[in-house]
Amino acid sequence: MVSYSHKDSSFCQKLVKILKDRVQGDVWVDFIKLQPPYEDDWEEIAAAITDCDVVVMIVTANYCSSKSCRREVIHADKRSKRMIPVYHGSEYEPEDWFEIRAGSATWVRFGCMKSDEDVMETLIKLINCQETRKNRVDTVTIPKKLHPESNDNVSSVLISSSIVDASPSQSWHPIPLLTDPVGSILTISSPVPTSRKPVEQWIGDEVQEWLHLPSSVLQLSNGRALLTYARLISDEDIQRDEYERNLRDRGLTREQWANLISSLTTLCMFDNKKMLSNTLPEQWSSDDVKYWLEQHKLPKYLLDTFSFVDGIELVIYAKMMIASPTRVDSEYDCLRARVRVRNNGQDLLQLDDYARFVRALKKLVEQS
Repeated sequence: MVSYSHKDSSFCQKLVKILKDRVQGDVWVDFIKLQPPYEDDWEEIAAAITDCDVVVMIVTANYCSSKSCRREVIHADKRSKRMIPVYHGSEYEPEDWFEIRAGSATWVRFGCMKSDEDVMETLIKLINCQETRKNRVDTVTIPKKLHPESNDNVSSVLISSSIVDASPSQSWHPIPLLTDPVGSILTISSPVPTSRKPVEQWIGDEVQEWLHLPSSVLQLSNGRALLTYARLISDEDIQRDEYERNLRDRGLTREQWANLISSLTTLCMFDNKKMLSNTLPEQWSSDDVKYWLEQHKLPKYLLDTFSFVDGIELVIYAKMMIASPTRVDSEYDCLRARVRVRNNGQDLLQLDDYARFVRALKKLVEQS
């Protein structure tokens, strides 16, 4: 199910037009199946949410301010439906209530660094990734009417699949391993905490809401424990050991573990981002410097070339770099040679990557 506000109907129509041809199942949307005016009929839409396979949400300011949209999210969350938030625009972050309900869902965002075509491909793969598979063909009863309130103008798109187990459930069950996993697609997007309350101030219930896992699988007492756990398992070898020795026997599937790692990684990045915004660059640690480099979307070969021990070294380098256009030009040749040495003679440094790096350094000097 893709839930959206009528105020965002133009974007939704473009989305649905592509989904109709690409998803593994039937796509139902009001502007195709129904005739206006749309009448309020919550019982039918609730039944459709219960029976559908995937809940895709076009999350905007219009969506989060809608009582009907909130009702749909809550209904889907209570029934442990697989949710895929779709954000439109690089800056928008949802309201707190949405983070609590859908905080651990894998999301996509249009209007960011990636092209819309790449984001759409990711969305389609996420929708087509079935968490449960059955031999029989299930059908979904599609509602005849939707339930927008008089001032909300809310509509929904329902996606049903011929291979999904549509039985409703309010309890958590381990999801079987995918027979054809989509690999990195499950981890490219992670939820970012949007609560105005800092993560380190979260209580146990808020942590469990964000994790979307039963306490028998993973239980952390507060936000500080969550951040500590996220940092402890940042290493790939530790992640593998944690899953194989502990979480797998507690019923966590590899897909869920991949999503959890993705979420925890983004959580750390978001926490680091807040810390950097409140700290002078000269006070940064080597890890802060590394995060700053990653934040500016620099390629890995360029990240591996630098070894700043702290923010002071980075600031000094930045000030020397932008002191004159001549220095910027000469440093390009030096950096290009260093990259070749570190990468077996491969000439990897691209001008656009270097330009992005110089622009980031200029902003850093202004900040320091």
